Amino acid sequence: MKPSEVPTAYYRAVTPNYFPVFGIRLLRGRQFDERDREGVPRVAIVNATLARVLWRNQDPIGKRFTLDENVTIPIEVVGVVSDVRHFGLDSDPRPELHVPYAQASDSFWRWSNRSLTLALRTSSGASSLALAVRASIESLDKDLPVYNVRTMEEVLASSVAARRASMLLMGVFAAVPLVLASVGLYGVVSYSVSQRTHEFGVRIALGAREADVLRLVLECGIKLALAGLLLGSLAALALSRLLTTLVYGISARDPLTFAGVGALLLLMSLLASYLPARRAARIHPATALRDE
Repeated sequence: MKPSEVPTAYYRAVTPNYFPVFGIRLLRGRQFDERDREGVPRVAIVNATLARVLWRNQDPIGKRFTLDENVTIPIEVVGVVSDVRHFGLDSDPRPELHVPYAQASDSFWRWSNRSLTLALRTSSGASSLALAVRASIESLDKDLPVYNVRTMEEVLASSVAARRASMLLMGVFAAVPLVLASVGLYGVVSYSVSQRTHEFGVRIALGAREADVLRLVLECGIKLALAGLLLGSLAALALSRLLTTLVYGISARDPLTFAGVGALLLLMSLLASYLPARRAARIHPATALRDE
């Protein structure tokens, strides 16, 4: 491979329990264990993206390579793990190389400023565990700084905070037109009912049941809603690509999203039409004919 073709990978030194703690799946090979210590042949675990970049459709287990750090001792790949989106849910997985903590090179410690990240998985309260860990570290070395203690929920919330705020704002802007459209539809259907009071009275006098009148008015409201939904769907298809940068895991023409929004609009339209329809169904024929 030419020097210009050598891929760049994110280099991490981890302990054997790193992958189980974070729930990273082992796809091939094995995980690190007590065999991977200083003074024995160097090993590494790569993620699926790096394995695909370096060896494409080949089996990466047993492959050897050297790092660009003036070290000629080869490193053998012993495992492949699933990709992790370390840099955000909206970013593609990047090539990652993991080596045993005990075999980390001097250049790695210089690059990382000898800082460590401690990750713990617990079924009890995270806050109480954090205090216990901090006390344990201070008992070993009072001068050892412990900082940026956060739960994974906090890390995830922080990474999506900006997009969550944008989506919340968009949700508010979407809810207001939905309410206005429902009120408008209610007004249109109510006006239609008031104009057809005599008609409904005659229908009821001739034997129409309450359910028949109710269905007649609801059909009117639903037809208006379907016409608006059709026009709105066409406009949404044209503008949906503008929203792909704000959402994760949803395509510009996701059918479930369109179906869900359409169902919500029809439900709101049905509710907006129901009150006028119920009032029309309860019109007394004598009252309707007298008002006329």
